[in-house]
Amino acid sequence: MDTQMYRGHAVVAALVLLTTVTAASPTGYWGYLCDGGNYSAPSKYQQNLEQLSATLPEAVASSPSLFHTQAVGSSQDRAYALARCRGDTEADDCKRCLTQAFKDARAVCTFRKGISIYYDTCSLWFAEKIKIHLGDLQSVLRADGPPIPTQCKAFQNDASTLIADVARKASDSSQRHATGEKGCDERACNYTLYTLADCLPGISAAQCQVCLEDLTSTPGLSGRQMGERKATLLCSYRLEPYQFFRDTKGGHTNKTLWIVVVIAGGAVLLAIALLLWWWFLAKHPSAIDSFNKITTNWQGKTIALFLDYDGTLAPKVDNPDEAYMSSE
Repeated sequence: MDTQMYRGHAVVAALVLLTTVTAASPTGYWGYLCDGGNYSAPSKYQQNLEQLSATLPEAVASSPSLFHTQAVGSSQDRAYALARCRGDTEADDCKRCLTQAFKDARAVCTFRKGISIYYDTCSLWFAEKIKIHLGDLQSVLRADGPPIPTQCKAFQNDASTLIADVARKASDSSQRHATGEKGCDERACNYTLYTLADCLPGISAAQCQVCLEDLTSTPGLSGRQMGERKATLLCSYRLEPYQFFRDTKGGHTNKTLWIVVVIAGGAVLLAIALLLWWWFLAKHPSAIDSFNKITTNWQGKTIALFLDYDGTLAPKVDNPDEAYMSSE
């Protein structure tokens, strides 16, 4: 089954299935694949990549789905790019991750026209041709974390069950993103596993399901490590013995809640301030605004006017008899 490239770009070829085990990079990427031929520098293709690197991170970060595709250049030197960020990623972190991805991509696959590179929170792919076939996608795998305790006989089953369950939830989700956890609390074996699975926004539930089933059908747990991650251009999953994703129930929701609380609290304080000001004016009316009422009340009465002279109308001096109004 072929998946159409978004924004009307057609699928023109298929990738050959290839799984690569990689180590983490100090700059943050955990896996990458080089593909396609080479380009020269300077060249039109290089200029097109520069333009993509300048505009695509912002486009993805500002997208509600944190996903965007873009093509730059003429048909002969056109560069296609696809980028996305994990569903629980903040916009600033997303933009920062993809900006770094363009830099790293050109460092690890120097002058290669095609590359896919993967980070904890984002992934980037660019090439001279669009080549996506759902059944034959390149994938990258990384196994890490502490070794699986020998006494934890149920670990393999717990991990496989959790991954399959979260993958199913991701394909059923409208965001194509899901997380889950599963724990073991036995005397000889105690752990909690956390899993995240997601697919490219915009693909169908069936396509997401097929992609994740292909990806999870041969998990890399044979490495005897408690953590692993595996990804293709269209889908990915990750398993760790610690929580690595933002809890959306306590992440974006909490941030929104705090914004609402601050706005509501500010509105309450403003209302209180206005009420106090109204009460003060009611108790201490303005003499100017009440002048007509004052003149009515003094009819038939003797008016006594008291002025604070020393220090108010005249400069303050030690001897009041020497207090005189200045020429100013």
